[in-house]
Amino acid sequence: MLPHTGRPLSLLFLAAVAGLLASVAAQAQESEAVSPGQDPIRVLFLGNSYTYQNNLPAMVERLSSAGETRPSLITLMVASGGATLERHASNPMTLKRIHSGDWDWVVLQEQSVRPVRNPDRMRRWARALNGKIKEAPSTPRTLLFMTWSRRDRPEMLRPLSEVYRTLALEIDAEVAPVGEAWHRVLLDESRPIALHAADGSHPSRLGSYLAACVIWSKIYGRSPVGLPTLGLDPEVARRLQVAAEASVDLPVTAPGPAGKAANPE
Repeated sequence: MLPHTGRPLSLLFLAAVAGLLASVAAQAQESEAVSPGQDPIRVLFLGNSYTYQNNLPAMVERLSSAGETRPSLITLMVASGGATLERHASNPMTLKRIHSGDWDWVVLQEQSVRPVRNPDRMRRWARALNGKIKEAPSTPRTLLFMTWSRRDRPEMLRPLSEVYRTLALEIDAEVAPVGEAWHRVLLDESRPIALHAADGSHPSRLGSYLAACVIWSKIYGRSPVGLPTLGLDPEVARRLQVAAEASVDLPVTAPGPAGKAANPE
C-alpha cells in the first residue's frame, strides 16, 4: 500500500516524470559539451634535430590539448640528427610509418642548409616522399616545415623561402613558414628574443614555441593568438603568437583557438 501523502497520486507521478526528463536533458547537454564527436587530427613529423629539439611535435600537441582545441591532435615523430629528406625516403621505418599511421598530415623538414646548397636534391627527394604520402590509405596532406637562417647567416632566409614555397606549388603541398616568422621576430632588435640556441643553429625553447604556433595555425587554419603559453612569459609568448599569425596565410576572419576572431597587431 502506498503511504498517504496528502497529495493526489497523479500530481506526484507527473512531478516525477518531469524531474526525470529534466535530468536526462541536463545529461545530454553535458555530453554534447564534453564529447564533440570528432576524430583527432593525426600528424606525422619527419625531420632531424630541428624537429626533435625541445620535442616540437609534443609542443604542438600540448598547444592543442592545453587550449582545449577541437578536434584534438595526436603526433608521432621520426627524426634523427642530421637527417635529410633523402635519408627518410630510403628509410624503411619512415616509409612504413607513412603507410600505416592513418595520418591527416605529414610534416617534412629538410636538413637546414640543403635548400640553400643543393635545392635540386631537396626537390627530388621531397617529391619522392610526397609520392609515398599520396599513396597512403588515409591520403594525408603534406606540410613543408620551412626552417630558419643560422644566427650569423641571415641571408639564408631568401633562398630558404623561395625553395620551400616553389616546391609546395610543384607538389601541391602546404608550407609552414617558420623561418619567415622567426625573421619577423629577429628584426625587432629593440626587444630581442633569443630564438636560437647557444650554437646559433638549433632552436631555443622560444624558437620551438614559435615554430609550434606556426604549425598549429597551418593545421587548424586558425589564428594562434590566445594559445596557451606553455610556461613562457605571457608577453613574450603573445609576441611570438602574433609573429606566427602574421606569417601564416589565414582567412580574413580566421577564428582563434577559443573560436573568437583573431586580434591583429
